[in-house]
Amino acid sequence: SAGGKISGEPVLLLRGCDPYAACFPPGECSLANEMEMLLLQFDRPGYGHSSFFAYSFDDFPDFLAYVMDFLEITNISIFAHSYGAALALRLASHPTTAGRIKALSLFAPWVPMCF
Repeated sequence: SAGGKISGEPVLLLRGCDPYAACFPPGECSLANEMEMLLLQFDRPGYGHSSFFAYSFDDFPDFLAYVMDFLEITNISIFAHSYGAALALRLASHPTTAGRIKALSLFAPWVPMCF
């Protein structure tokens, strides 16, 4: 759906150092369908099929809030791996998105010391 109501429990997948959306194993899709989840993932700016634009670690919460508003998602769960966990923690602590994060699942988190 491009703008408008979506179905399924939204779960954002945030990858680690590999910035391509296709990096999570395909098994997640069949499991998500069984559990009536809607998996969301995207290429980070400048990777995969996305265009490059300058952004910082602190810009990411505003970007996610924009995507959630566009898809009419009020709350979202996040499954994050490695560097994606640092992004997830930033989302959970930022005023733009903190109240919209339903659950965090951090797998092998890498959190920079300057967080």
